[in-house]
Amino acid sequence: MSADRQDNGGRPAWRLGDRATLKRLITALTVASLALLATDLVVPRHGKLAMESVFGFYAALALIGVGLVWVGGTFVQAVLDRPEDYYDR
Repeated sequence: MSADRQDNGGRPAWRLGDRATLKRLITALTVASLALLATDLVVPRHGKLAMESVFGFYAALALIGVGLVWVGGTFVQAVLDRPEDYYDR
């Protein structure tokens, strides 16, 4: 095996489960989120609704949207989930 794909408990080291990779990903997403939030101060808004001009409105809207997708996914998983030995029967 090459150095970048060494066995890590049955999983390659380059997978998302690796702590260093996960930390870099979280850091990159945090920096990108803060940069986009900072641009919210600079970019002029031309919204049709008054609440669109509130600082961080689109960030809050995205957070609510992600939460709804997560809750919806949980319900869909509960409906579609099958036992582990479902196809062996």
